[in-house]
Amino acid sequence: KIWDTPHGRVRDKLNLEKSLPRPKIPSVDLCLFHWPTAFKDGDESFPKGDDGKIIFANHDIMDTYRGLEDCVTAGLARNIGISNFNSKQIQRILDEATIKPCNIQIEVNPCFTNEKLVKFAQSKGLVVSSYASLGSPGRPWQKNTDPCALTDPVVTGIAEAKGTTPAQVILRWHVQRGLGFCVKSVNPDRIRQNLKVFDFELSDSEMAQISGLNKNFRLYVEDVALEHPEYPFHIEF
Repeated sequence: KIWDTPHGRVRDKLNLEKSLPRPKIPSVDLCLFHWPTAFKDGDESFPKGDDGKIIFANHDIMDTYRGLEDCVTAGLARNIGISNFNSKQIQRILDEATIKPCNIQIEVNPCFTNEKLVKFAQSKGLVVSSYASLGSPGRPWQKNTDPCALTDPVVTGIAEAKGTTPAQVILRWHVQRGLGFCVKSVNPDRIRQNLKVFDFELSDSEMAQISGLNKNFRLYVEDVALEHPEYPFHIEF
């Protein structure tokens, strides 16, 4: 992924070149434009001014996307995509791109189904992959009052009936929506379990029950960029 600081046609290509341990790994299968919000160029991931606020940069999203296209042309990336873009930003990329994005990564889980953006992206031919796919249960900022699909009786009840884990039920819900998913674990058994989601199915009723847990509860708000002109979450989707 290209982070918020190396934006611009030249800098994002240089960033990818620097990241690759060449010649051992000469290219990546997929490089994503992480956020449409650009921060001040430099080595600090979150550059701040004296007021403690993030210092923004003025890079047009198409200029940065052109840099990703250059990465494909240079053989640094086989495919390119976007992440955390709203529908208007997606449409602009599709309208102006020479090399279309193949993938968009967005937050999706049963408590934040992101239904409208998922359907919009899929209607445009984009493969949608989710992050926070299980609801990021280990996040440091979690509150006791936050909804949690992994422990919700709907999910645990379906898991018990299927003889699976709650995580497997949620991941299967993603699969049947046509989504890829990104999950993280350091536990070998859980990693193996997360791959075993293709030997059972959820009924239409079970799918609807899980989707019914939606509370539009976004976990990754990126509030440090709220005032950026390209902040993606000011509109519905």
